[in-house]
Formats: sequence, C-alpha cells, structure tokens
Amino acid sequence: MGATGALVINPHLPDSPPLKPETQLAPLAKVADIPLVFVAGAKSGIGSTAELIERSRAKPDSISYGSTGVNTAQHLSAELFAATAKIRMTHVPYRGSGPTVSDVIGGQIPVAVVDLTSAYPHIKAGTLVALGVTSPVRSKTAPEIQTIAEGGMPGYAATAWMGMFAPAGTPPAVVARLSKEIHQALDKPEVQARLLALAVEPAYLGPDDFGRFIAAESRKWGALVKPIGAAK
Repeated sequence: MGATGALVINPHLPDSPPLKPETQLAPLAKVADIPLVFVAGAKSGIGSTAELIERSRAKPDSISYGSTGVNTAQHLSAELFAATAKIRMTHVPYRGSGPTVSDVIGGQIPVAVVDLTSAYPHIKAGTLVALGVTSPVRSKTAPEIQTIAEGGMPGYAATAWMGMFAPAGTPPAVVARLSKEIHQALDKPEVQARLLALAVEPAYLGPDDFGRFIAAESRKWGALVKPIGAAK
C-alpha cells in the first residue's frame, strides 16, 4: 500500500529516498481518495477562498497557514493554491492534523489545510469554517462543502490518495487477477461503509489507468516541488 507522499512527492525532493516507483513498482489499483479541506478559524474573519485571496494580495506573506509538515500533500495543496491564485502565504508546519486544527481554532494561525477526518467535527460544531475541499469533486463524506474550484478557482485540484502495488516485473496475468480481486472487494457495501466511516472514499482505478494517473500526479507535484526547493 502506498500513498501520495511516498510515490509522487518524495521522489522529487533533493534528499529523496531510494524508492523509484516508476521502475520498482507495478501499479495494481488505486484504492481510495483522502479528502483534504481548507479551513479557517471561526474568529479569523475569513469566510471564503475569495476573502483569503483578497487579504493575501493586500498584504503578501501576512497570512500564515498550517499543514501537517513540509512537503506533505497538505502543504503542497496550499502551495498549489497560492501559485494558482498568484499570492504569497507563510507556511507553518505541524506534526499532524490534530495540533494544526487546535491552533486554527485557538487563533494562533488563521487557516490550514488538513484531512477532512480531523476537521469535520469542528466544521459541524462551527469552530472551523470550511473554505473548500481540494479535490476536483465534492466529498461523499461532506457533500455540502464546495470544492476550491467551485469557490472561484476553476481548474484547481489537489488529491491525496492510496493505492496498492506489486514488485516491478510481476507477470501481467497476476497483476490483472490481483486488481480484479481488489475491485471486487471495494465494491462490497460493507467495505465502502467502513472506508467512508473513516472519511476515506473508495476510488478504484485499474492498473493502466492508475499508472497514467501516477505519472500525471508526479509531473504536477514535481513542477511545484522543484521551485519551492530552489527558493529555500
């Protein structure tokens, strides 16, 4: 099982680990998407992505945003947002979504990108304002929350995901059989219910489509990671 960071972000880092997904792994199936969400503190006065952009343009680097760490999907989703909107914000890395959410609620930072699982109870309680999910479509878990694209940034999409792999060189017939079995498992209502209860959404892609998806994701994040690294 592998996820966004290890497979399409880390290989582009200057101190990248020895894993080379494109040559060492055979994609079996994309299994699930992990919804991420832009949130603002209820007391921040930021109620939409348009307001966040307006404030950032008025005073570049004055808005701090939290994430779960440097070069995580959460961090780079915010950097992609900033690059698309042509604004500058200040990154504040945390160790996990819990501390990030706590500081947004407490007013130590005004906004953050976190996983929907951690933020949703606070969104429903009114202590966090959901500005938008980063995915290209609305989350099944919280369909009332608009996407960032719907909020005024057409074309924006940043997806966190998980998939399953076999070693490179696995016979095609074995890859096909394993992928079929994974697909059948994901189609079971009890499996889907369990995933959705964890705010992880079933999202199957077969080997060929998953391979193309990974290649596109790698190009997208690589183009973003390299300028960030060069600026440090």
